[in-house]
Amino acid sequence: MVTNLAKVAITDPFWIPAHQSKNFFDFCHIYMIPLLILLSRLAACCKGDVYHPILDRLEEIWVPTLVIWGAQDRLLPAAHAHQAAKRLHDARVHIFDPCGHVPNIERAHVFNALVIDFLSNG
Repeated sequence: MVTNLAKVAITDPFWIPAHQSKNFFDFCHIYMIPLLILLSRLAACCKGDVYHPILDRLEEIWVPTLVIWGAQDRLLPAAHAHQAAKRLHDARVHIFDPCGHVPNIERAHVFNALVIDFLSNG
């Protein structure tokens, strides 16, 4: 099941440093799998009830916002990033390609540099 989770969340396990891979997969097995099962069941029941209130309130955010996404995200496709950015007043979108659901892990160095630059320079 951990392998299946990795295939869904991560495009290429190559991007997870070797010293972190065991910890990542242990974390997925203990915490993420039960959480994802619960979330998938909730999403199936009330996707609109959860998703739309968040989407509908994005217009309330007036500060510059960096929207980061993975082009191959199988949980929430990259189209969601563009949809969110259209509702934000001052959004900058960065789509990592190739990348899955966790760009902060799959592309950690570039992700961190991007966030630091955004926070430093806006």
